[in-house]
Formats: sequence, structure tokens, C-alpha cells
Amino acid sequence: IARKNVPAGLAMAEAVGADYWLTGPIEEGYGPELERLLAAASCRVHRRLPAGLTMDDAYAASDAVVFPSTWEGFGAPVVEASLHRRALAVGDYPVAAELASFGLRWFPVDDPEPLRAFLADPDPALLDRNRAVALRHFSLDALTRQLAELLRTAGWA
Repeated sequence: IARKNVPAGLAMAEAVGADYWLTGPIEEGYGPELERLLAAASCRVHRRLPAGLTMDDAYAASDAVVFPSTWEGFGAPVVEASLHRRALAVGDYPVAAELASFGLRWFPVDDPEPLRAFLADPDPALLDRNRAVALRHFSLDALTRQLAELLRTAGWA
């Protein structure tokens, strides 16, 4: 769909010399526009995951995750990529600021140079930090504790 900002994702992949993997489905009549964008791309484009593979496999196979959305309710790929210790380039959608307030760090989607430099000379400390933040605030254990506290505070547990 348009809010996923496929053009920015393609531009990043082209700029850093990467393959572009589009794992999500086509939604809201975006098919014709998506086909036009993918046909014009100058990088290799892959659609969907091969049979038998999971998103965990996709994260394991990636060097970076680009999440250029302009609007999301949350943006689970930001947390998932952090848990998988993958570099991130994230769009400027409203909830991204909230995720950043927890301490997650990423590269801009509108400037490929910082991500290109990181990929050429990775800093594991950034990946470790993002993983630690994601585990502390967004892991299943953390969310279970937060929900239990909320229920206790509300008098429901």
C-alpha cells in the first residue's frame, strides 16, 4: 500500500547495492502501482518468502532492514529487526518517535550514506544496544510483565 513507501525502500536498496525483498502482501488496490515501481527498479527484487521459510529466516539472511513507512500503528519490523541484530533504516512515521524514545537507533531512509558506511564497517555496539532495548521493553517477557502491572494497577488482577 502507498503508506509503506516502496519507492523509498527501492531507492535505498539501489543506493547501497542491495537486493530488495518485499515480504508483505499487496493491499488496497496498490497492485498496478507496485508492479510499475518494481519493474522500473534497478536492483534485484524478490517477492514473498520462498516456501518453507519464515520471517526469522528473512531477518537472518538480511544485512539491513529498511522500513520506510510514512504511517504505521506500531511498526513491528523495527522491534523484530532489533531483536535479530540487524541494521535499520526507518521512515519518519509518528510512532517511530515513540520507539526512538525507548533508545532504539536507526539510519534515515532518505539518506543512504550512513547505512552504506555502517554496512562497510559495522558497529556491533549499535546492534547490541538495539537488541538490549528491544528485549527490555518489547520482548514477550517484558510485555507480559507490563500487562500484569497494568492489570494490578487497574485492580483487575
